[in-house]
Amino acid sequence: MVQHRIHRAVGTAVALLIGVAVGGSPAVAQECELTFEGFPSFGGPVNFDNGTYRVEWCVNGAQVSTSAFCMAGNVLRMNASAQDPIVWLYVGDAGCTSATLRFDFGSFATTGTVLKYKTSTDLSLNCSTTVGDYAGSLDLADGICHTAEHTVNLGPNDRSVYWKFDHGLPSANAFFLDNVYVLLGGCDCDAPPPTHDCCETGGPGCDDPAVEACVCAGDPFCCSTAWDEQCVSEVDSLGCGTCGGSGCATDFSVDFGSFFQSGSVCSIWPALFETCEGTGPWLSSGTACGGTGDYVMTFATGFPYSAAVTRCLDLSLTPAASLLFSYTKSSGLGPRIDISVGGGAFSAIWNAPYTPPGGCAAQCLDLGAYVGEPDVRLKFVSGSSSANGAAFDDIMLVRGSGCASCTDPSAEAGPPQAVCPGQSVLLSGSASGGAGGGCPGSYVVSWSGLGVVSGGDTFSPTVDAPGQYFMTAACDTCVSYDTVTVALDDSAPIVDAGPTMSLPCGGGTLQLAGSAAGCAGNLTVSWTASGGGGIVGGADTLTPLVDDAGTYTLHASCDGECPATDSVPVIDRLTGDFDGDGTVGLLDFVEFAACLTGPGGGAPPSCACADLDGDDDVDLTDHAGFQNAFGATAWLTGACCDMNGGCTETTANDCLAAGGNYHGDGDACANVICPYGEYRNEASPITNFFGDGSTMADDLTLAGIGARELVYYDVAVYGGSDGGGAFDVTTTLYTDCPGHGGEAIAGTTATFSDVPDDGYVYTLSVDLSASPITIPDTVWMVVSFSTAQAGWILAETAETGYTADLFGFDDAPWACAAAFGGESPPHAGFWANLRCVPHAESRFVTGAANVSITRGVRLRE
Repeated sequence: MVQHRIHRAVGTAVALLIGVAVGGSPAVAQECELTFEGFPSFGGPVNFDNGTYRVEWCVNGAQVSTSAFCMAGNVLRMNASAQDPIVWLYVGDAGCTSATLRFDFGSFATTGTVLKYKTSTDLSLNCSTTVGDYAGSLDLADGICHTAEHTVNLGPNDRSVYWKFDHGLPSANAFFLDNVYVLLGGCDCDAPPPTHDCCETGGPGCDDPAVEACVCAGDPFCCSTAWDEQCVSEVDSLGCGTCGGSGCATDFSVDFGSFFQSGSVCSIWPALFETCEGTGPWLSSGTACGGTGDYVMTFATGFPYSAAVTRCLDLSLTPAASLLFSYTKSSGLGPRIDISVGGGAFSAIWNAPYTPPGGCAAQCLDLGAYVGEPDVRLKFVSGSSSANGAAFDDIMLVRGSGCASCTDPSAEAGPPQAVCPGQSVLLSGSASGGAGGGCPGSYVVSWSGLGVVSGGDTFSPTVDAPGQYFMTAACDTCVSYDTVTVALDDSAPIVDAGPTMSLPCGGGTLQLAGSAAGCAGNLTVSWTASGGGGIVGGADTLTPLVDDAGTYTLHASCDGECPATDSVPVIDRLTGDFDGDGTVGLLDFVEFAACLTGPGGGAPPSCACADLDGDDDVDLTDHAGFQNAFGATAWLTGACCDMNGGCTETTANDCLAAGGNYHGDGDACANVICPYGEYRNEASPITNFFGDGSTMADDLTLAGIGARELVYYDVAVYGGSDGGGAFDVTTTLYTDCPGHGGEAIAGTTATFSDVPDDGYVYTLSVDLSASPITIPDTVWMVVSFSTAQAGWILAETAETGYTADLFGFDDAPWACAAAFGGESPPHAGFWANLRCVPHAESRFVTGAANVSITRGVRLRE
């Protein structure tokens, strides 16, 4: 895996809209149409590649068939839950700001089909990837053709988009898909492909798609930023083609891992170390450079000296190079580093001082004398035939830079801030001190956190979400960290623009029924209209008068602080809706019945609206018309879960526009569970565990806003299955990392005894539903183990909620800014789950927490 560059993660804003129209296509504002697929061939959809963009399909069992449906020609038919086709769009670095999928669909019976999506940095199609973000329901079992579209806003790091048609029911009910368009925004659909040769430096990518895909799969920098000299050398070293290079590796980096593996380093990492000499070297954690959860390379005694030789390294295309590493020893000669050029004899280029460093010493070895050489090997040697306690750790070849001498600066993330819902706030970090590498003064700054919108490489980033934000200030390789908490400003009132209403019969005005609560000070309100709406009076009250169909938005604030908004649609008069509530119901029937006179009887006073056929009387013909309208609503509605666990019954469009999760037409809130304050962070398949007996902490930021009650949490652990025996685990939630002054949250501690060490992952569950605990938006889970073999399962980024790419551990003193690594993208947390419900005082009875241990999957070897 190529690891020569460190990339800062950039948040991606995703806007989603599914517009459904019967018998036609909604208007779209995309700049250009890239592809169209009408399924003319029974062989399936055709992949598209114009050298700049690619559209590819994973058919996943769906079949092209003739259509008895309203679509002309063929369609793509899905009959079962396993038939979930995927459309993948690659936009690369063409600067596209949005991508839209437009399509026709329909079914005669319920299929449970939903559209899912995700943005990605993938440079090639991965049919097994998880596409889990919900876009909208496609389950309209009415036998009618519908047209829908879904738009994704692309961030600067997004290279591709996946859309998945997820057939949700294990049945034979057919879902039909046709006329699939892919449209691009903010870029040119006819953008030319890269013009420079793959063996020449230039802009992102190169003119051979196969070579480009091969290189960028190992080094995404080459397609995201620039095709530099390293990308050229990787054409040979990664086996993607021939540019006249040596075929030697251009990178070397190893930290020797976080869990024990038996055998020599050559047997563990044959792609890094080509040859071992003498006995060993081995892995160990018992040195000054290797402690709990951190292994190093140590050496055997005897002669020939214990040594490990790297595979050949190519320094021919870099202007400078250096080797970073840490070492320790207890006494005597060694260790040392030798070098061989072009397959020649080894000679020493670095010898450790005879006097032990008194700990773990970081070193930088300048390799400038060997720049330009295509075949270099490094040998890490014990340097002594007797036990000298020598060890190496954290070895990295740095290309393009020599050695810099620096000391750590002091980082300050600034005072705590508060952010209004839907708004942003500026953080105010700073740094001081440090020496070398541009310090003091020219600090390299980066921020991570859920809501970094802009300025992530400055001291004053803009953030738009509550949570914990991590600031890094660096002088070359000298780095320091600090954190700041952004709280949610809850001064905004709770506003409701009122129910959907229809205009009165015969024209005139309609009074809206807005409300605002939770303001102890001066409440200020105003209304705005869009979509043709018109406000004729009371725009600064909760009950304005309107005279046209459209969308009306209520804006309210308390003492001029955080604003809150809510919108309500007003529709043209619905036939039979006499009371203007947007539905035709029993109250309307009572009013209609009072107007019923019979043929020739004329329309009684105030009954003009009941004369549905316009013949100046209210008779049985009008009654039949009313019966057809009875039970009608302005449009199909269903349960919509908001981000705070609340549920309203609204339309799919209104739900998605508000950022909610729509459960389907006809679903009632009483039958739907809306999650609130969830945090899920799971990895599958299980790949690794971390810990080795230490106490560790990881940050967990919940989804949703406001106070909430913790009712359940769990954590996944593993014992190593290497003879450590059954172990105990203690878990506690903290207000912050213990090294930052975090305090344990009362009632969250649980101890699990005698967890088996049998090769299986165990999920440790804590049920607090009998006595929930009030917790803030961000907590730190602290987990400790009773044996040196047990540890926490590594996971991925949180599926719901958020975790930074940092963790803490108690290798005294507490370190709270350790970074995950070793994956692309790196793991951002441990396997942990929290679930909360809305906060309610004195709602639960007191009771003890229930704990359970559940065996899961066996750890993959």
